[in-house]
Amino acid sequence: MLALLAASLGMGLFGSLHCLGMCGGLTAALGFGIPAHAARQRLIVLTSVGRVVSYGLIGLAAGGLMQAMSLGLWPRMLAAVMLILTGCYLAGWWNLLTRLEALGAGLWRKLEPIRKRCLPIDTGFKALGFGLLWGALPCGLVYSAIAFVSTASTAVSEVPPALASALGMLAFGLGTSPAVLIGGLMASQLTIWLQKPLLKPLLGIFYILFGIWTGYGALAHKHHDHKHSQESDVPIGHEHHHG
Repeated sequence: MLALLAASLGMGLFGSLHCLGMCGGLTAALGFGIPAHAARQRLIVLTSVGRVVSYGLIGLAAGGLMQAMSLGLWPRMLAAVMLILTGCYLAGWWNLLTRLEALGAGLWRKLEPIRKRCLPIDTGFKALGFGLLWGALPCGLVYSAIAFVSTASTAVSEVPPALASALGMLAFGLGTSPAVLIGGLMASQLTIWLQKPLLKPLLGIFYILFGIWTGYGALAHKHHDHKHSQESDVPIGHEHHHG
């Protein structure tokens, strides 16, 4: 369980540059949209809390679905592929994940009337509500995290997979929070970091290696289970008694 939480937290932390580009501008816009008399920092933090909670709820649903389906090896391989695609996407080498984000854009547009009811964000309730809706923002990084966490949760023995998946997505959300919060409070200063040429390729390479490691782990686990099954099928030999 600790390994899953650490991996999920790392995904969020190392994906922070993507969050700055994807969500930091939205956070900055929210910050400027909060009335001057409101406690801006507190409301931005509450918005991020709502976003992290929404990730946890999505993880709970995805983990429960994966547990019910019991599909064996291929979901873990799908998670590995998603991580590799995310690495290519973050590095700017291949933007296939933008098509998945386009699929989620429909839901994001449908939620727009509800989001508008939360604006202006001048109360804690509106901040939490907007944050919960924020979880539906189309994001290839989030999709990869869901695929990884929901499939990896099936290998966790301490807690039910649905709960493990929910905790994993909460850890992922916490990992992204520093970048999103800082992006909202210091957006102009952090723009310089986004323009550094080596950061995005390095981030992409990290995700690609993580995806390869995930796929290798899935195949190794499958091979181990298959070998163990073959050994259990070998009939026990007859004992020879010597007179």
